[in-house]
Amino acid sequence: MKLFVPAALTALFPYTLLAALHCLFTGFGMDTVFGDGIGLLLALGAAVLAAAVSAAVLCIQLRRDAPPRTAARIAMLIKLAHIPAYLALFALGLMFLLTVFTAGFTLFIVLWDCLAIAFSGAAGAVAVCRCHRGGVLTRTEWIAHTVLQFIFCADVVSAVIVSRKVALAQRSAER
Repeated sequence: MKLFVPAALTALFPYTLLAALHCLFTGFGMDTVFGDGIGLLLALGAAVLAAAVSAAVLCIQLRRDAPPRTAARIAMLIKLAHIPAYLALFALGLMFLLTVFTAGFTLFIVLWDCLAIAFSGAAGAVAVCRCHRGGVLTRTEWIAHTVLQFIFCADVVSAVIVSRKVALAQRSAER
């Protein structure tokens, strides 16, 4: 249970940009909550800080307490939770590239995606390390999957493969 809150905050990080863009373009909460936009930037900064702290706490907890199967499953769930946000941000980025005036939003979306991959990749790298220490992954697989945790699209595939491999190894060990 103590892994749930930092994992949830890390998984929900890309959605904060979608919520901020919704507020910016629909005007929802802009006049009462965020003022003239400075409050929105402060809220996005707070989201980055909260996600960074939660990813760091998650990495520490995964490294200390989590068995390999739990660590791999949490990393996989975080990566899978990011897929809808990535699709929505990709579509918005393409729409923002249609005009010169909104191209800056596309650069900001790319930066946000890089931060999301870094935060989830850190948790994924710790999970892969736990799996290697648990004897599930070889040294070559450990290095390869650690690198893949930080590559867009390959991170999700790698997380699913590692989680599946750990589950199969645990089932075979129980027999």
